[in-house]
Amino acid sequence: RWRDGFAGERGRGRFAPAIIPGGRDATEVLRGMSLGPTERGQKTGGHAEPGRTRPGLFYGWWIALGGCLGAALMSATGISGFGVFFPFLEAEFGWSRAAFSGALSVSFAEAGLLGPVEGALVDRWGPRRTVVFGVTLMAVGFLLFSRINSLLAFYLVLLLGVILGQGLAVHVPMTVALANWFRRKRGLAFAVYRAGFGIGGFAIPLLGALLLAVGWRNTAVLLGLVAMAVGYPLAYIVRLRPEDRGALPDGDAPGQARPRGPASAAPGQWPAEPVLTVGMALRARGFWLLGIAVGLRVLVTSAVLLHFVVMVADRGLSVSTASFLFGVLLVTSIPGRLLFGLLGDTLDRRLLMVGAMGVLGVSTLVMSQAADMRVFVPATLVYALMFGGLAASEDALRADFFGRHSFGTIMGFNRTLQTLGAVSGPVAAGAIYDATQSYELALLGFAVVAFIGMACLLAARPPRSMAPAA
Repeated sequence: RWRDGFAGERGRGRFAPAIIPGGRDATEVLRGMSLGPTERGQKTGGHAEPGRTRPGLFYGWWIALGGCLGAALMSATGISGFGVFFPFLEAEFGWSRAAFSGALSVSFAEAGLLGPVEGALVDRWGPRRTVVFGVTLMAVGFLLFSRINSLLAFYLVLLLGVILGQGLAVHVPMTVALANWFRRKRGLAFAVYRAGFGIGGFAIPLLGALLLAVGWRNTAVLLGLVAMAVGYPLAYIVRLRPEDRGALPDGDAPGQARPRGPASAAPGQWPAEPVLTVGMALRARGFWLLGIAVGLRVLVTSAVLLHFVVMVADRGLSVSTASFLFGVLLVTSIPGRLLFGLLGDTLDRRLLMVGAMGVLGVSTLVMSQAADMRVFVPATLVYALMFGGLAASEDALRADFFGRHSFGTIMGFNRTLQTLGAVSGPVAAGAIYDATQSYELALLGFAVVAFIGMACLLAARPPRSMAPAA
């Protein structure tokens, strides 16, 4: 009976501990029996703190670090990596930039439309199976990508392989898991995970050199092998909820006093955890405003990230130099992710994002008018800091708005609104370039879009019809 209680409801990722006489649950007793004397320690009355693999280390941070590694892989092999493939595919097949961008846009649309299904799968069956399945799809996708000879094959490989696999292997399970494992330190946890997307920038110059050395087909095969080497161990690390390991979010012990909440909370208090059903969230005005704001942010950043290498190469620089600058852009986003993660746990996360959207719009406007690289490069660095901060804060703000109860499914529905940006941004940039042989008008339009997203964030509010968690 204790074993069943400790294992939880198989197949559902839930935890329902069995209670024994004396008010202690079976998890606490079993953990105490399984740990050595030095691991039990004295600070917890003879028992190790719940959810810690060793004294002082909350297991949730292992999940965040594992997610960081997965995000680095996703960054180097996803939209950022395919931006480096762009010149080589253009040279071999003669595809237009709008056609190339359309392949990624269709893939993003497919991933966005399947977002509710992916989130519900993680909520119900846990992240391990989805990670394994996603890694397999991603690896097979890269192997098939190395064999393509037509634009249709390119579309199908991305649609059914690489991009879908990355969502299942990294983004959806990690986002849901971190929303469950953290609350007070949620912003920092998401920042650590999202920093991986910037760390992946270190691999971009290497990817560019590899493409020049062995060709794009052999590089695609190597990326498939790397995906398996990194992705499968990730499935071993991730867990859905801290309760599955006898812990509470942030590693808190039952009855432990909690620190002061964020600036948006009442003085000295942490606001009650919201509990929303999917239907309650879908009826809330804040759900739609937040989703639209994030979608507009994705429109701006996905287009710039995808076209950055060719955008810089068009200014007379070599592909290797442009790839290096792209890596610098991604790495520069790391401080923005970490800073916004820390500040969002103490200040109003939504207002921080409002400010970041405004600065993102200004930096994009400067990029559109910069004829000198001495102006263009600093503007892209500011852009990178804001892009990183926004990307690290969005899922944390979703969890703040909607709580842990049905977060995977709610996040999936909210992500469908990102499809608008993911589909239209890269295609619009490519079409405008094909028509004008310049990215100036595209960047001007993206600056306006960023300002509209800022207004949506400013108007968004958490749903009012929420019940406090028991």
